[in-house]
Amino acid sequence: MRECPSCALPVEEEAEVCPYCGYEFPAASPVHRAVAWLMILLLLGSGLYALWAWLLR
Repeated sequence: MRECPSCALPVEEEAEVCPYCGYEFPAASPVHRAVAWLMILLLLGSGLYALWAWLLR
C-alpha cells in the first residue's frame, strides 16, 4: 500500500488513480527505473568496498 499525496489515504500499489479523490499517480518511466537501480548498485558497491577496506586494515 502507498499513500495518496492528495488525500493521504492508503491506496493499492497497482492503482493508477486514487479511488477516493481521483489523484492520478505519475507513471514511472523506464529511464527513472534504470537510474534508480544504478544508484542503488553504486551505493551498495561503495558500502561493500568500504566494509572490505575496513576489514583488511
